[in-house]
Amino acid sequence: MIDLRNNGGGNLNATDSIIQSMLPDSTPYIVEKYRKYDRLARQAQTVNWDTLWTNHGRQLFKNKRYAVLANRGSASASEILVAALKDGFAHAPDTTVLVGDTTYGKGMGQIVVSRGRLGRPDIKITFLRIKGLSARVGYYHRKGILPDVHVDCDSLENLIADLIRRMNSSQAKIDTLQRKCDSLNISAALKSLEPSAHLHKLRVFTKRFINAHSDNSEAEIMASPEDFPVR
Repeated sequence: MIDLRNNGGGNLNATDSIIQSMLPDSTPYIVEKYRKYDRLARQAQTVNWDTLWTNHGRQLFKNKRYAVLANRGSASASEILVAALKDGFAHAPDTTVLVGDTTYGKGMGQIVVSRGRLGRPDIKITFLRIKGLSARVGYYHRKGILPDVHVDCDSLENLIADLIRRMNSSQAKIDTLQRKCDSLNISAALKSLEPSAHLHKLRVFTKRFINAHSDNSEAEIMASPEDFPVR
């Protein structure tokens, strides 16, 4: 899960590094139009809609599925990441799912020239325009990128908060079970099992433990010797 909600963007090079690590090698992921300066001719020329490709030679995250959370506050570099994942995985549409609201809609890159010391406002120079490869993203400037699953921002916040509570509750139950297991001195027996047998027996013991926990009967909770044979 990648949370880009209220992420107004950042460094384009950092965004490119993330994209390179997530997409397969030699994958087109976005199209850009920019001004390229020729030092010899001392003039700039426009490069019309050049396609960017991954060229890292290796992929850090393979065979993964991504859920990207976005809203109206997701802009600029964040939208580049969204567009790249959606179009870069165009051959596998279910790989990346955009959840939330339509993004801000800033399909351009800018350089900020600070003039604060002069007591004057800063100057923003636009040097790059960006659009997606396919119709599912397209030219999203001033339009935003539509989500695959639209979820109201408040509902999304509540959903994530509920998931966090459930995770914390589950972790608390696991910690309690671990403490009970330690108090019953079965840790050594568990470690003596083969991995596959360990998993199966632990499931059996956990079920027995949960069923007997309400009675607080140590005799019923204790594992029998045949459950944990010593190698």
